[in-house]
Amino acid sequence: MNVQSTKRPPVSQTSKTPSKVEFEPPEKVTITRTFDVPVTTSERLGSIPSDDYEHAWGGWGTTFPRTRQHDCYGGSCNAGPVAVYRDVPVYNDDGAPKMTTITETLSEESYNQKNRSLVMAGVGAAVGVAGSMLGGAFVGGSALHPLAAGTSAVAGAVGGFALGYNTAAGDKVEEVWETRNISHPNMTGYTETIRPDTYQELIGCHEDENGNRDCDYRTRVRGYWHDYSPDISWRTVGTYERPTLQHTNKIGGLGAGLITGGAAGVAGVAIRALLGA
Repeated sequence: MNVQSTKRPPVSQTSKTPSKVEFEPPEKVTITRTFDVPVTTSERLGSIPSDDYEHAWGGWGTTFPRTRQHDCYGGSCNAGPVAVYRDVPVYNDDGAPKMTTITETLSEESYNQKNRSLVMAGVGAAVGVAGSMLGGAFVGGSALHPLAAGTSAVAGAVGGFALGYNTAAGDKVEEVWETRNISHPNMTGYTETIRPDTYQELIGCHEDENGNRDCDYRTRVRGYWHDYSPDISWRTVGTYERPTLQHTNKIGGLGAGLITGGAAGVAGVAIRALLGA
């Protein structure tokens, strides 16, 4: 009797395991360069009124169309103008900006991939939970839904980690020479910003149809803060070049945080809406 045998490939005795996440070590770049910069001097351009406070009983909008020059509030008094100073270029006899030679050392480190990944994971998790709680308002449920919060936290953490890892990957620090303007300032006036000082006044309280106490308030004005800032125009009188150290990856830590927070917040709201109350 003939017996036929079928050959089978040997069974592997080893199994694949997930590879460990590897982080690129940050690299520090230091340069020392000598270059020319403009010579400047501090010069008074003009003056603006001092910031002060105006009480509502002072006749705002009628007797006093703008802030008084002298006012006392909170134990301190403001009076008189405030001088405005800016750095102004010094000029040679021929009218060209005067230059001086300096030597400067610059240091910058490439993005820390490990730190950014972990920080973005934390940001994503926290904002994901906050988004989930906000989503509760849309579904009419309680602020905290354990399953939705946990799912949102995991999704935000994973997404944040991935974004932090990828935005820091391959980052290098390069020397770039930039052209800067030499500008002469001129004060053209000033801007006044008025901010009302408000408080809530209780009008009365009543009970609704469910027996819950409900109170009504109205907004009252206690006074006004007056803030002043100079209006300054800048006239270009020359240019010069100076070295900088710049990252090859254009998304910095703040940008990565904003992207992570926005995405995690939207994800948290969406997950809560899908899971309901």
